[in-house]
Amino acid sequence: MNFYGGGYLDIKSITKDNNWYECFCNMDYDKKIQIIGAKEEDSYDFTDDKILLMNGAFICRQHSEFTEKWYRRV
Repeated sequence: MNFYGGGYLDIKSITKDNNWYECFCNMDYDKKIQIIGAKEEDSYDFTDDKILLMNGAFICRQHSEFTEKWYRRV
């Protein structure tokens, strides 16, 4: 995700209704978007307005602040 960007989707999550076209268009339009994904259902409430995304489906912008921190941490 850090080097090339793109999307990840668990194979068990694939349905005929999955269509990321609008998500990629939104990311192309708004350069501030670093990651798009579905909110984890039982995520904790964070005081700094951050949410926890599901790790089974997401789209990342390459070399964003988020992916750079993620890569360094791993």
